[in-house]
Amino acid sequence: MTRTALLAGSASSRYVFFSTLASRPKSPIFTSRHSFRSWDWGRVHIKNQIADLNPLVPAHARSVKLHYQDPGRPAGPIGTCKCDPWFTGLTCALLNFQPPESDQQGLCHTGFDSYFSWGGRAIPAPQNAGGAPQKWHLYASFMCNHASLESWTTVSSSGHFVSDSPVGPFEWSPEQCEGDVCTPAIIPWSHNTVALENTDAVPSAQWQIWHIGDGVVNASVFSPCFNKSQVGAVDHVAGVATAAAASATIPLNPGQMVYVATSATPSGPWSRAFKNRPLRIKYDEGGAWPQSATNPSPLVLPNGSIRLYFTSPDKANPCGLVDNCIGVAQSNEGWEGPFLPFAHHLTNLESEDPNVFVDPRGNYHLLTNINTCHTRCPRGVECGGHAWSRDGLAFSELHVGAFGPYITFANGTGWPNAYAERPLVTQNNDGSPLAFYVGLGRSAYHDCCNWGMLFCTKELAEAGGKCGPSVQPR
Repeated sequence: MTRTALLAGSASSRYVFFSTLASRPKSPIFTSRHSFRSWDWGRVHIKNQIADLNPLVPAHARSVKLHYQDPGRPAGPIGTCKCDPWFTGLTCALLNFQPPESDQQGLCHTGFDSYFSWGGRAIPAPQNAGGAPQKWHLYASFMCNHASLESWTTVSSSGHFVSDSPVGPFEWSPEQCEGDVCTPAIIPWSHNTVALENTDAVPSAQWQIWHIGDGVVNASVFSPCFNKSQVGAVDHVAGVATAAAASATIPLNPGQMVYVATSATPSGPWSRAFKNRPLRIKYDEGGAWPQSATNPSPLVLPNGSIRLYFTSPDKANPCGLVDNCIGVAQSNEGWEGPFLPFAHHLTNLESEDPNVFVDPRGNYHLLTNINTCHTRCPRGVECGGHAWSRDGLAFSELHVGAFGPYITFANGTGWPNAYAERPLVTQNNDGSPLAFYVGLGRSAYHDCCNWGMLFCTKELAEAGGKCGPSVQPR
């Protein structure tokens, strides 16, 4: 049996992530706002081994400072890294996947032709009695009524989908459907969907959907959200750039705040937490960064505390080519908060869509989409970020190109896509990564679907099985 392993492991392990180099020199990039602990990072100033091989990557994406050091080992030369099976590459910074058999995974399959979806991850249901197949529950952002991702600020919802496999293909969970018509668990406007099973919560709230948007748009805007009889029969509805849907409960922008829905079961019914008011985050009253939170990614710690990783703009001190930066807030009183933000950027470069998981040795891994506003990398070029940490608060700088939109199938053929964003990970009980999910822009950004694929395993690697990164071979 597997589950979404959101509990952080021990941070006392001396085994760090990758290879060994001399301790890092001081750098002007890291100011007093980046509070590194008693351990120290090695650094080498080399060009990104993926970006350098691709002439399409602009010069500003090529010089990337990489950190890889085991403080318990002597220094060693570049190229001596020994990767866990779910990582690969020169510094083990690239995600390593089992090649899928086809493109019919996640919500990227013919059952959703002419409908569009985005980020989300699957969680296993409790083991069924009598040996029945275990069901996997995917909660993902779903664009209603054939609208594309261009209209995410008005018709995005949080839908519930089921499969016998952690990577699908998924179908609508039946409690949301009447005949051919399905209405998502959280109606528009609801986006940046991520779910977890939080066993530290009271039984009535252990299944949780975290999202932005307050889910109060009038049904006339999006209904019917999904009609099975129209699959593949309708061209996508062109979207327009609009402001986030107006909130019916508060005068602020619900796209800059986090909401939570809870249930006792994976299939609802769902209750809107705090009477559908946003999560309590105590921002600095003097206006210091951060002052908002989007792209929520909660992480439950072993003591029941919760860290909320998020994106927030910092116009006064941007993290890179745009002002989106990654932050974290922590609640020591459980998921209901209040959450207190840390007043430092977790990493450079500019980023959005953070997801943090903890590996079996207690090391924290931060995955992001560095390609905010598609500024850093052209379409088709891998622009996923990967940083690492011992405590989940002080991270290395991001490695550019840890994952991308190119999928290599088991038969050796490739599937080039435009963009891979909103990364999310589901883990095994032992903390090893099991499955990876992204919002996959196929022909273009708006032509999107939720895509899932399995990480490489120790057993497969030892047997000589084929695994590889989601980057185009060069």
